[in-house]
Amino acid sequence: LVSRLEVAIQYLGDNPDTIAIVSGSMGPGETTTEAEAMYLWLIQHGISPSRIVKEPEAHDTIRNLRYSFDIIDSFGVQNPKIAVLSNDFHLCRVRLISHLEGHKIFTVSAPTPYLYLRVTYQIREYFSLLKVWLTYLFI
Repeated sequence: LVSRLEVAIQYLGDNPDTIAIVSGSMGPGETTTEAEAMYLWLIQHGISPSRIVKEPEAHDTIRNLRYSFDIIDSFGVQNPKIAVLSNDFHLCRVRLISHLEGHKIFTVSAPTPYLYLRVTYQIREYFSLLKVWLTYLFI
């Protein structure tokens, strides 16, 4: 999470008109949503609260994107430029879901620290991609 937030700080600094949507619900045993944790971290690192929209309901990548796209659509901007920032291993799935949801995006990559995490998440991502294909195949 911190690697993504560090890249977000840089991206938001380079793109001062950008609004960030931080998305994620509360997991088991957690006391705050991922969206709230990211919101507070970004504010503590100098990002204005007016540039951050929280989406605290999503508990998986499909819903993170769907709910965030709903927020973007509510702004009423024709052909918005949408950047999705996530860890490097995750961006293939993000691109696939966004395409299947009918949204054109570009991605911003955050590095995944530690070799063991990269290997673990790459293996997990294979099965997650399979789940996405099956989800969209049967809806």
